[in-house]
Amino acid sequence: MFHGKIPSTLSNCKRLRNISLSLNDFSGTIPKEIGNVTKLIGLYLRGNQLQGEIPEELGNLAELEELWLQNNFLTGTIPSSIFNLSSLSNLDLSVNNLTAINPSPVQSLTSSYASFLNKIIFVLNNEYNILLGELPTNICNNLPFLEVLFLKENSFDGKIPSTLSRCKLLQKLSLSVNNFSRDIPKEIGNWTKLKYLYLDQNRLQGEIPEELGNLAELEELWLQNNFLTGTIPPSIFNLFSLSDLDLSYSSLTDSLLITNFLNGHHSLRWTSISAATA
Repeated sequence: MFHGKIPSTLSNCKRLRNISLSLNDFSGTIPKEIGNVTKLIGLYLRGNQLQGEIPEELGNLAELEELWLQNNFLTGTIPSSIFNLSSLSNLDLSVNNLTAINPSPVQSLTSSYASFLNKIIFVLNNEYNILLGELPTNICNNLPFLEVLFLKENSFDGKIPSTLSRCKLLQKLSLSVNNFSRDIPKEIGNWTKLKYLYLDQNRLQGEIPEELGNLAELEELWLQNNFLTGTIPPSIFNLFSLSDLDLSYSSLTDSLLITNFLNGHHSLRWTSISAATA
C-alpha cells in the first residue's frame, strides 16, 4: 500500500491516459500539476486520505471521462473549472466534506449547479457531503442520458422538483437522508426505466402517488422514516419486479391492504412495514 503525497512529477508523463491510485494511503493535497496531463481520460483517487480542495487545474483535462475522488477528506467547494469537462460521463465525489459549487454561495445551489450537472452523461454521485439548499428545477433540462443520481446524506431541502422526470433514462435515484419536504411528485411515475428509488429519511408528506405503479421495472423502493399518510395505492400491485420494500416509520393506514399486498407479492425478498400503519 502506497502512502505519502502523490508526486507532482506525475505530470511529466504527458501521454498518460489513466491514473489509478485508489485504495491506498496517500495524504496531502491533490497536486495541481495533474491538470497538465491533458491526454488523461480516467483519474481514480478514491479511498485515500487526501485533504484540501479539488484543484482548479483539473478543469484543463478536456478529454477526462471518469473522475473518482470519493472516500477522502476533501473540503471546500467544487471548482467552477470542472464545468469545462465536456467529456465527463462518470463523476463520484461522495463521502467527502465538500460544500457547494464555486462560485455559488454555500447557502444555496443555483442554476450553475444545474449547468454543471448537464455535463454529466451517465453517473453523478455526490453523496455524504454538505451540499445545501433546494435542487434547481432545471436540473434535467439538458441531461437526457443520466442513468444514476446519488445525492444521499447532504442537506438539501424544499420540494423534490417534478422536473426530475425529464431524466427519462434514470435507473437509480437516491435522495435519502436529506430534508426534502412536501409531497412525492407524481411525475416520478414517468421514469419507466427506474429500478431503484430511495427517498427514505426525509420530511416527505402526503400520500404515496398512484403513479408509482407505472414503474414496472422497479426493484427497490425505500420510503421509510418520512411523514407519509393515507393508504398504499392499489397501483403498487403493478410492481411485479419489486423485491425490496420499506415503508416503515410513516403514518400509512389500511393494514389489510398492506397484508394483502405482501401475501400476493411473491417476488419480495425483503420488506419492512413496522410502525408504518396507524
